[in-house]
Amino acid sequence: MTGTSSWQRTAKHFRERGYRVVKTEYSSRGLRHDLMGFVDGIAFGIGECLYLQACGGGDFAEHRRKILGPCRRDVECVLASGNRILLVGWRKVGKRKTWQPRIEEITYEDLHKG
Repeated sequence: MTGTSSWQRTAKHFRERGYRVVKTEYSSRGLRHDLMGFVDGIAFGIGECLYLQACGGGDFAEHRRKILGPCRRDVECVLASGNRILLVGWRKVGKRKTWQPRIEEITYEDLHKG
């Protein structure tokens, strides 16, 4: 998937696993906006709803801080509603330099770590 974005890789990854994936990020006046400040898309599966934030591997920590910081209130609402939040970072690994995801689930406990 040369020339594809982190979101395109993420959507493909979850579609291949049977999820219905919907993009929630939108552009306005040349700026990109995420749903609630952190959601690029939602993956619907049987009995579950995954809120997805996609990024490059080098931006992983920055996106995690955003989710647990400024977006904290909305994150709590999403989690309290029984949904899951996944941060998906992409990087090339291995001898063949293939794109691989690093997937971390953001939990309610993450919001309350000291």
